[in-house]
Amino acid sequence: TQVFVNLINNAADAMLGQDSRAITITLEAGETLEAGDRLAVVVSDIGPGIKEPEKMFDPFYSTKVVSSSEGMGLGLSISYGLLQSFGGNIHGRNGRRGAVFTVELDRWNEDAAI
Repeated sequence: TQVFVNLINNAADAMLGQDSRAITITLEAGETLEAGDRLAVVVSDIGPGIKEPEKMFDPFYSTKVVSSSEGMGLGLSISYGLLQSFGGNIHGRNGRRGAVFTVELDRWNEDAAI
């Protein structure tokens, strides 16, 4: 949940001051419902995009004003670590318009959880 809250908040912040704003969240799943399929949740916005994609998961990297109370640039780094600890992954890129983040997770498998 924290990962998605972070992505949505970042998208909303990136679009501040724009007349037009939109955040799209989509779920992409494999063609079958087999337990081995991974799910991908894609969060995209129509903001200015990612300024330095190679640094976006670095701790303390932020495009926000340093002296602001808007955060310390840890959100994406923490999200990356959380997802890795659960066997998931996160990717970010610039889309046709704005940023696109894809969160990949394994499907819940009740038999494997027992």
